[in-house]
Amino acid sequence: MLTGRFWLEQYRGNVRSVVEVDGRRGIPVTVVQAEPFFAMTTNWGGGAIRAHGALLPILETAAERKRTVKLELLDAKLVFGREGYFEVTEGAVIRATDADLR
Repeated sequence: MLTGRFWLEQYRGNVRSVVEVDGRRGIPVTVVQAEPFFAMTTNWGGGAIRAHGALLPILETAAERKRTVKLELLDAKLVFGREGYFEVTEGAVIRATDADLR
């Protein structure tokens, strides 16, 4: 369950389009770790390729410490429904912030 800010960003040529979704009530999300997978600093200024299975500890630590994690999805499949219903049914996380990245 994703809670917080969620936005979709797309570029067509030099034109950027952004759609924001209110995630305060939670959005059901199913994601897997892409290959390759990059753990990045919180400002995405630096990062490192992480091994298979590295995403789960990043998410668990962030939840435990109440930290924000920024995810970049690849090949996401989305379902839009009535009254703002929105679900990420599938997606591969190619990049994620890791506040503890050294």
